[in-house]
Amino acid sequence: MTLEFPTHVDSEESKAETLARIKKNLEKTGMEYLYSIAEEMAESPYALELMRLGGLNGPLTDAMFQNMEGQPGAKASENPADQRLITSPLVQAVRHRFQAFQAFMHRLLHSGAIPPTGTIASVPCGYMRELLTLDFTDCQPRIIGIDKDPTALSGGKRLAKALGLNNVDFFHKNALALGAIESIDAIVSNGLNIYLSDKEVLQLYQQAFGSLKSGGYFITSHLTPEEDWNFSQIDEQELEVERNFLQHIVGARWLPFHRHHTTTKRQLEGIGFEVMDITFDPACRFPVFLTRKP
Repeated sequence: MTLEFPTHVDSEESKAETLARIKKNLEKTGMEYLYSIAEEMAESPYALELMRLGGLNGPLTDAMFQNMEGQPGAKASENPADQRLITSPLVQAVRHRFQAFQAFMHRLLHSGAIPPTGTIASVPCGYMRELLTLDFTDCQPRIIGIDKDPTALSGGKRLAKALGLNNVDFFHKNALALGAIESIDAIVSNGLNIYLSDKEVLQLYQQAFGSLKSGGYFITSHLTPEEDWNFSQIDEQELEVERNFLQHIVGARWLPFHRHHTTTKRQLEGIGFEVMDITFDPACRFPVFLTRKP
């Protein structure tokens, strides 16, 4: 069975079927010379899954973070194709984004901005690693994960159990139609809006705004267009491989939806958020916004 999500298509293609489909598509566009990149990257189970899905699902997103330094049980892969994916310019920016989300949440939790027993949430949550692996010394917040993908919810539940966390709840809901939900002290949303149109992005932000307590916090991020990037922090050869891989081989679903950080700031302020801080990764590809509901 194939399921359609804004972020990806759940597919049961075999490796051979995925490569055959990609080869056929490349031949149609006269880019069969790129097939060697597909073959090389298919040796990574993570890159193969990205080629199969056309975007990131919960397990694949979590795979980008689970072996980062400081994560429980982190162990670097020795697979050269895995290493090429993990060290690609985009994945490095995504990892910086993850660290920025955790840094903002750590600040809120340990400065008293969020009550010690308050409620924090991730929408959509995936495996919710950015919240579940925070330092909860001196605080015990309730943690809520919301996602429409059952696979993501199952993975989040397994991770919470492995970490020994009991104050965690997961809900099967659409991030763009949360409906009645309790007032929350802080919401993070770190991967959906890069797949959404401007109208849908505003809908996502409005859902978050309506679910927060007065004085609550919303943390989000967005992919910027190339004119915003700091190319002195990007390996140009690896960037060219990344472009070919994502655009012509993967057909990444997020590619049409880059936005200037000023556009994202304006969208958030238009909903009613106060933008308190913006942090950038070294390449300026994934700015992270800390905002507050007045």
